[in-house]
Amino acid sequence: MPPKRKAATHSLKLFGTPQSAVPVKFLSSDGIAPTRSFKTTPYRKRSGAWDYYKPISPAEQAYRDWTHRLGNYLSALEGQDANTVFESFPADYMFYWHITGTKPRYEPYLVGSASGAVFRTVPEFVLHARWLQQMQQGTCLCKYCAGGSQADASKRIATILDTMQMAIEENEQKPADTSDPWDLVDKIPSKVDRDPDAVEQAATHVLLDVKVKTEG
Repeated sequence: MPPKRKAATHSLKLFGTPQSAVPVKFLSSDGIAPTRSFKTTPYRKRSGAWDYYKPISPAEQAYRDWTHRLGNYLSALEGQDANTVFESFPADYMFYWHITGTKPRYEPYLVGSASGAVFRTVPEFVLHARWLQQMQQGTCLCKYCAGGSQADASKRIATILDTMQMAIEENEQKPADTSDPWDLVDKIPSKVDRDPDAVEQAATHVLLDVKVKTEG
């Protein structure tokens, strides 16, 4: 009897450094002019607290960190352990520091999506970035487009990672011409299966990737 598969244990990882990464580009963009204004002139409220935005340049560590993590995370979601870095963000996107407080606090904001979303972390943006790399086919699974919390989006990420890993294992264990990618949907670990909507959405997104890997 084969050993029982463990539930959703895969996570997004970094491989190497930005300096050694292979540069990649976004294949599409949903970027538009922002529907809200972002004050870039240093401004203080009557309370003395700062509240303005400052563009983050490609030379800054935050820019390199985001583009490197995005490249690596998207590689992982495609079943690859590749060290990649995006040369820039999608066209018409803007990357800002939001500077607030009497003792200035710097928070990164990635804006420009047609959805109106403000992405504050790489995990918030990674599923939206994947959708852009898939030429905006189907429904984006990020929390702003698909709804729910970031915890829900993380479940979708886990689903994609586990399904991709199962595709690789299936390909190693049996001939490609007997593989049916739809069979993998029923094998998604129970921990992820508690969110059936996430399973269905994520599985739909990975079927093409799975088919390529099981038939290639």
